[in-house]
Amino acid sequence: MTTLIVDAQNLGYRTWFAVQDTTTSPYDAYIDVLRDVARMTGASRRIAAVERSRSFRYALLPGYKDGRTQRTSEQQAFLDALPKLARKAGFEVWHAHAHEADDVMATMAVASTGPVLIVTNDRDLYACVNDRIHVLVPDDDAPDGFRRIDEAAVLNSFGVRPPLIPLFRALAGDARDKISGVRQLGKVKALPILQAYSTLDEIYTHLPTLDPKLQRLFDSTPREHVELCLKVATLVTDAPIEEYTGDLSPAITVTAAPVAALNVHILAHRDHLVADTANQKLFVRLTLTPTAAARDARPDLSVAFLLDTSASMSDDVTDGDDDADQEPKTKMDLVIEAMQTIIADPGLTTRDRFALIRFDEEPVILTTFTPAQNHEVLSEAIDALDSEGPSTFMGAGMREATDLLLTEHGSRRLILLTDGQTVDEDDVNEETERLAQANIPVTTVGVGDDVNTDLLVHITDRTQGLPIDIVPDTHHPYPPAIRASELPAALLEELRRAANEVVTDVSLTARLVRDVQLERITRVHPTQTEVDCTRIPLALGNVDATHGATYLLEFTLPARPAARMRIAQLSCTYRVPGLRVSEQTSPMDIIVTYTPDQALSARVAPDVMQWVQQRNLEQLIASATRQASTDPAQAQRTLQLARNMTQHLNNGVMTVAVDRALQELHRTQSLSAGTSKTLRLGTKTQTIHAQDPDLPTEEEIRHHTGL
Repeated sequence: MTTLIVDAQNLGYRTWFAVQDTTTSPYDAYIDVLRDVARMTGASRRIAAVERSRSFRYALLPGYKDGRTQRTSEQQAFLDALPKLARKAGFEVWHAHAHEADDVMATMAVASTGPVLIVTNDRDLYACVNDRIHVLVPDDDAPDGFRRIDEAAVLNSFGVRPPLIPLFRALAGDARDKISGVRQLGKVKALPILQAYSTLDEIYTHLPTLDPKLQRLFDSTPREHVELCLKVATLVTDAPIEEYTGDLSPAITVTAAPVAALNVHILAHRDHLVADTANQKLFVRLTLTPTAAARDARPDLSVAFLLDTSASMSDDVTDGDDDADQEPKTKMDLVIEAMQTIIADPGLTTRDRFALIRFDEEPVILTTFTPAQNHEVLSEAIDALDSEGPSTFMGAGMREATDLLLTEHGSRRLILLTDGQTVDEDDVNEETERLAQANIPVTTVGVGDDVNTDLLVHITDRTQGLPIDIVPDTHHPYPPAIRASELPAALLEELRRAANEVVTDVSLTARLVRDVQLERITRVHPTQTEVDCTRIPLALGNVDATHGATYLLEFTLPARPAARMRIAQLSCTYRVPGLRVSEQTSPMDIIVTYTPDQALSARVAPDVMQWVQQRNLEQLIASATRQASTDPAQAQRTLQLARNMTQHLNNGVMTVAVDRALQELHRTQSLSAGTSKTLRLGTKTQTIHAQDPDLPTEEEIRHHTGL
């Protein structure tokens, strides 16, 4: 069975110029040419290779292919139509992102099992020629319009065997592609070297034995440059090919500048998937790490403090000390102490700005955004705090805070402190969406057991914020909950964390190949939140200078035949407020290999799977807290599985928290609101990096959670 592979653009150019000064349409002529080639070769499989994106070689070698003639608008329109014309002629159309059509042809030729005929006049493809793969060069003087290039013809043309052509080009240079090679070596001097040695290592090993003039030429060109030329000259035979259907942009051009502030890495939980099997899961870890330039660029802060001043804030939360003549402290006492501690922080700059809003029955702006070092104005606003309001309208307060934040620049944040329920939850949800759309994270500080934990988690998930769990000292809290007396330190730490988020407004664009589904994205480190997958582009929040940020992407994949394929393409946009820049990363491909080999598909990356299981810990805890009120026995089994997982993850804080919950469940056959809150918020904040191959499987988790 013969496979015919056509260089679509190369043949397109030839067709375009052949019909100039005639009445023949180049579009019709191109279809006729393809059909004629197919009939002439009698090939049973017909493939057109196209180039729909900028090659990786341009980034490797400055000046690569410079000086090519610019296309006219009519030519470009014709070239853009080639994939459709090829399909009309009965050809499959294949491409590979960030690779040239040459790489597509080389990859498909090598992967084919029978005879292969490649139609092109690009001599770079001669490197593929062997006893099975031949090149057909269009030639009007040839009997059938094509000149066949076999191994003998390559040797006669180049003077070297096909596998040595890339090395020959790397040494001698290629004027057409602007590959400079070894300075002043040229083809004549390069040829005898390649007749003696077949690898670059061999050449440099025997360099002292070469003619001194040749040695000086090699010495005048850094070896690193020659190696780079070799990489550019070498055809890729395992390119991430995919059939071109128009699902992706027909011509993707990378125009973004090199990443200067953010390092981006992706890792799939497995490289191989079972061929011809639908609905397989693929988990991809996305890691964002600021570069040194970004880490050193502390952003200006604009923080709005939204403080609950309802009557319940006057409740005592610490024990007094008669011996020290120390009165118990109320929630409001600690809020005032926390705010005074914050404005006295020496780490604040003259460009940091704070706003204070109180809310109970109605919101009151105590101060609009004011420089953080204006202690007099801020202290006066703090002194105006009290706790007398009869009810809590959190949504109204959030509206005032959001309006103020939208006028600010730099790194923006809302810190919301409350100790109870709200009577305007719909308004809260509406303001949460406004904040999410503006990429403003919200830190929620829930004091006591009466807060609406589900609502606070919703706010922090939607805005990529952080929930903080504060428990009165009188309740004898345990980690991961924070004692009320530690509130001032906790708020100061949160402020410093905000200042450490040097990369902000990170958005992810995911371009998916046909039938691939992106089901879920979860930030799993340094805290855990869900990303709204309905919002395009996908808002990932901010990135910490110290810890970076880690995300887990969950894909569901369609059935595909055995091949190496791209299933998605990712790119990020972001701001670096401290550098006053906005940037975009170059596209990154997620590539997998479909294989009939079950053993290969069973191999997984533990470093990705530990994040999968850590994400699932939250699912287990949430299920257990729901089950506790109706089925304590099932809740105990679910919590035990969660405990095992925390041990495997070496998450000691959560292991202790789950142990205490198990004891309470055994003793009372239920879980208190405070325990449930501590567990749920703990899974959001107590995320750590660990590896253990013995984590529970997805099937075990579904069995215990019913999901």
